[in-house]
Amino acid sequence: MNKIAKTIASVGVAGVIGVGTYIGTTDNEKAVLPPFVVPTVNVPTVNVPEINLPNVNIFVSLPEIDLSVDVPSATQVELVNNEINTDINTPETTQIELVNNEINTPEVNNEINTPEVNKDINTPQSKTIIVKIPAVNGFYSITGVGISQNIDADAPEIEQIILSDPTERMPKVIAFYQKLKSIFKDQRGIDYDKTINYDNEDFKKWMDIYKDYKTIPAPAFIPVENLRMITEVKVPKSRENLDTLYENLAYYKRRGYTSALLTFDGSETVSNLVNTANIIKSRGFLPWFAYGGKETLHSTVFIDPDKYTACLTTLAKVCDGFLIGWRRTSQHLFEHDIEWDNYTVSTLRKANGKIKFLGEIYYGNTATNPHEHKWGLSANIPVNSSGVMINNFGFNGININGVINNFIPSKINIQAIPKVGVVVGDRAYYLIKNSRKLSQSQNQKIKEDLEKKFVSSGCIGTITHHDDGSDRVNGVTGSNNLSAVGYKAMGK
Repeated sequence: MNKIAKTIASVGVAGVIGVGTYIGTTDNEKAVLPPFVVPTVNVPTVNVPEINLPNVNIFVSLPEIDLSVDVPSATQVELVNNEINTDINTPETTQIELVNNEINTPEVNNEINTPEVNKDINTPQSKTIIVKIPAVNGFYSITGVGISQNIDADAPEIEQIILSDPTERMPKVIAFYQKLKSIFKDQRGIDYDKTINYDNEDFKKWMDIYKDYKTIPAPAFIPVENLRMITEVKVPKSRENLDTLYENLAYYKRRGYTSALLTFDGSETVSNLVNTANIIKSRGFLPWFAYGGKETLHSTVFIDPDKYTACLTTLAKVCDGFLIGWRRTSQHLFEHDIEWDNYTVSTLRKANGKIKFLGEIYYGNTATNPHEHKWGLSANIPVNSSGVMINNFGFNGININGVINNFIPSKINIQAIPKVGVVVGDRAYYLIKNSRKLSQSQNQKIKEDLEKKFVSSGCIGTITHHDDGSDRVNGVTGSNNLSAVGYKAMGK
């Protein structure tokens, strides 16, 4: 192989190996290359200890180190008949000059620029974690493992974890439940209401209210007259609800009803309640209202008293009257304390000095008479009530006159109090069980006949249920709601 061919062959090898800049040689001389050194970069090893007490999330952030080196692409060498094809494009050969038998070679830059590594790692000050667990005789201390590793992390400073001392809390809890027994008449309701506990701040507000409303000045007596009410209206939640309400109110207006009952349970906004009262007015009815939540012992009576007060105060200004007991607050589920009624009545009259309010007489089970064979009369009639509802007698086959003029007066003196009969219909829950398969018009006629019997027996008016009193007709919960179920569903 001649000297030129050898030189070209050397170029090919250098291209294939692809290491740095090519340095050519001759037969008799070998070039000594300066070492091509990649500096070693020592990355500090960080040991993150496992800490079991307490759990501390530790994150270590190290700088990224770019160790990449730009290497020229290898030049393709093409062999033809075992000869090197000199027509290929090859990189230019660096000119070699012999000076005093020394080879001048271009300088090779052995330095690689790498990002500076900060070897200084900030470590949090070593802490000893102490957990204090309360005991009857004082505190047991458990000392945790000190944190002393080099960790680049902002560890939270934990001085102590102190749990509340049950020896301090327990007497307060015991005193709380003892106070419940001395303040509230309806202990059955207290037992069923799972929201009542020592940590319920809303309920504690009620306990404070009870302290301040043991007595109030007697409100003025404003009697109710000529009442014919349909129940009940809840805040419409959709356009469909609103259309159903309009349809029902139009139907009952044609049937001669003059008032409609609006109910709330505390979940509504006050503005929506006021808007609904105005809808009732716009359809030619006098709106009355009541606080009556879901008719079950498992729902609470004691909602946030601030919300209760806001509803009473605002609705009293736009409504004609208020029912002291309805559904969840009716006598069969809630035996009223005088403090509850005093607060309710005084709040109503502060907002509207002329608003009426009705007490209640109920026949059936109560907290005092929980079993069927102990059915009896119970009464909740605040001082100077505008009238009293006669509840759970409004069924077909009942001697209404005997109830109003004989049975009740023999137990409770109500001769001077305006009486209002509550009408359900053919029988209790006549649409969901023991149904006689009557049409809606037949069921409505029975209700209107019962209304006439109450009035002819000395009542000044009636309150009539939209459904059969069950509030779950045709599997629809809330069927007594005039905003939910149309009047045509009240029959076969």
